[in-house]
Amino acid sequence: MTETSIIPVFFATDENYVPYLGVSLQSLIAHTAHNKQYEIYILHDSLSEHARQQLREFKQKNVNISFLKVSDHLQQYQSRLKNNLAFWNQPTYYRLALPLLTANYDKILYCDCDTVFLDDVARLYEQDIEDNYLLAVQDADHPYYIPERIEQMKTELKLADTSRYFNAGILVMNVALMRQNNLFDRFIELRETIKYLPYHDQDILNSACRDKIKYLSRRYNYQWHLDFFYNDPEAAKAYRRDIEPAIVHFTSHIKPWNEPKREFADKFWYYARQTPFYEEILFRSIAKQKLGIDYTEIAAATNRKDCLSLLRRYKFIAFFGLGSTRKKYKQKVKTLKQLLRNTAALCRL
Repeated sequence: MTETSIIPVFFATDENYVPYLGVSLQSLIAHTAHNKQYEIYILHDSLSEHARQQLREFKQKNVNISFLKVSDHLQQYQSRLKNNLAFWNQPTYYRLALPLLTANYDKILYCDCDTVFLDDVARLYEQDIEDNYLLAVQDADHPYYIPERIEQMKTELKLADTSRYFNAGILVMNVALMRQNNLFDRFIELRETIKYLPYHDQDILNSACRDKIKYLSRRYNYQWHLDFFYNDPEAAKAYRRDIEPAIVHFTSHIKPWNEPKREFADKFWYYARQTPFYEEILFRSIAKQKLGIDYTEIAAATNRKDCLSLLRRYKFIAFFGLGSTRKKYKQKVKTLKQLLRNTAALCRL
């Protein structure tokens, strides 16, 4: 099999986001070509064996699933990370480590987990990256940046044209060129010298790669929130015009598993029903809509100590909050207390 027929795709996740990653994988696999091999890598730091086994179930004849524990691979760079290894083990920063983790490849595709694929990713991956670090799609939010953000992008990120700022949820990365030019060292430098990074590694990538980016059609990173986030129907209509999305990216805090009536949410649920995570996703969605309980947040509290810390925060907001906020967090306190009681009861069995 030639190198061009191998499609390396990287995702980053934690335990909490595994069900949504499963939906993304299901949609990707539904659009694969039989004459290509899709090598899928899951970047993580502490996925349980149960979660990994669930994701391995997506393996097929031409789709392989592998796992990369990022902390294991970054140990050798401890001195370069200046004793800040724990920080770089956060999933939001895994993208920056990809040049170090992909020595077997010259070019890779990175995708966020909150995505649904409606076309073969090979068509994106096989586009000519030329002498650029990245293939990327411009950020849909640009017309709505506040003046302070634009000034920060110009002065700290060194972006002369802020309209060229890209969304880092879908990237084709020229990791060979990044390694050749020691771009990881530049990432470290920017992380340590820029005081304010509201978009974390996305800001770093925009600054470090700013002169070597080739821009793609927005169909390869269709950012769904523009349809409803800014109450600007004309802009949303223009963004949607003449575009048949190949990848829908569920950007913003509004997600299709919580708001299933929004445009393109049906695509998410179509593939969710085909995964072993469907019941869990449905349960979280119902809890969020009917009870105001965010089980995504609770699921992220991986042990009793974390849950107790979360409970204290809920109690604080329930006590000092007003109106609907107070009512909402009182319900959260009640539900989390019940969860803790159930956990304690199970431990006594």
